[in-house]
Amino acid sequence: MFLGTATGSIKSSLKDRYAYRWPSTEDAAFDLFNPARIYQWCLAIHRVRVAYAKVNGRRPRLLRPQRYTEKIQWRKLFDLNPVYATISDKLTARDFIAKRVGAHMLPPLLWSGDDPAAIPINTLDTPYVIKSTHACGHVLKVWQRQDFDAEGAISVLQDWLGTDYGRAFDEPANAALPRRLLIERLLLRADGKPPLERRFYVFAGRVRFVQTTFADDDGLHHRAFNDRDWRPLEWYFKTPNQPEQCHRPKRYDDLVALAECLGQGFDHIRVDMYDADDELWVGELTVYPLGGLTSFTPDEADKIVGSYWNLHRPARRALGAVLFRWWRIRLNESDFLPSSERCLEESSAARETTCPPHPSRSDETRYTAATAAALSEG
Repeated sequence: MFLGTATGSIKSSLKDRYAYRWPSTEDAAFDLFNPARIYQWCLAIHRVRVAYAKVNGRRPRLLRPQRYTEKIQWRKLFDLNPVYATISDKLTARDFIAKRVGAHMLPPLLWSGDDPAAIPINTLDTPYVIKSTHACGHVLKVWQRQDFDAEGAISVLQDWLGTDYGRAFDEPANAALPRRLLIERLLLRADGKPPLERRFYVFAGRVRFVQTTFADDDGLHHRAFNDRDWRPLEWYFKTPNQPEQCHRPKRYDDLVALAECLGQGFDHIRVDMYDADDELWVGELTVYPLGGLTSFTPDEADKIVGSYWNLHRPARRALGAVLFRWWRIRLNESDFLPSSERCLEESSAARETTCPPHPSRSDETRYTAATAAALSEG
């Protein structure tokens, strides 16, 4: 309460004193000494530090971060690369993924739009999954049309569209995204169970370790960590590992190749994929894994993973961002097409793709050449 009152008073005071410099929007011309811009940075840094301290019991080192979770906070604040917005939006990320590894590696897209009432519930074939494009954790699975509560679902989806996820969690790549919905075919294995989720942590284009997520009969999600050579790691977040349920994937080499292709050009990215033994799909690319607000156990793992991530001149880049930029990521609106245009474009890309089928060890050379060509175009 006191902090809110104090910051409100400071803002009013600054606006009164520097009214001639205070822009009506962040699109105003840049001014090094613009108090609104300085105030914005002060608040963002304060919020990130407080949120991190609440979870970890210590403030993050932001100018010379060492831990993995500290480097995520650094990225939130100071690495304002507009590409992060493109790959954080679940629709535009599909275009990025399709260019690099082919549209055939994506779950089939059934519908997208920003009006829940416009979803063609009576014509969509089940099962499918509804997601928001701008946030994490917004997932609604529909198994049978007759069991679907359309009225209740519309209310939930409207709540999703009203959620400013990026600002709530200080993730600038998500903050300015258009709030939309997409519907994808629900992926299943041959036995009707969901595929395993494989999350590849890629640093400078190289997979360093893998996190596998799976569910047991009571629905709880468990995770297991393995290094690049599939040796078990004694790390976990909230739930202890169950390595006996996590065997080496049948097509592990293919998964690694896909993850490293998608991770090229980033100092760090998490590539999330679905593994159904013979079938593989790319789910999404994650810029801020768990917001950097989930602690590793043991604590040493946070330092080890942080050592994999080579941040180039973090203090100098942070100072440059604060001095010469607003705390935001500006979007290229042409990247965010209306749903009708996007569905048409995506279906055309799927028909015309020259990418090879799912990679296998027997065609490793062909796959490498195709991905190298895609990388040069992307």
